[in-house]
Amino acid sequence: MPDEFLELSGDARDRVVELMTQHWGSYGPKPMAQLAEALLPMFEKLLQPGTQVTDEIRDLCEGLVAAWIFRQP
Repeated sequence: MPDEFLELSGDARDRVVELMTQHWGSYGPKPMAQLAEALLPMFEKLLQPGTQVTDEIRDLCEGLVAAWIFRQP
């Protein structure tokens, strides 16, 4: 997902919202906002010059999403 994030246009918040809609649009706005809030700090850092997507960032993203999905009813 971090790679997808970088392919999108707009600021970090716009990109995260687009990802949420593409991948988890079936969830309600509140759960999606919670996931977006968790991912936003990591994704904002990706927009800093010279920052690259690493396996560590991918793993962190996957862990955040998996934990979020586990908490959904």
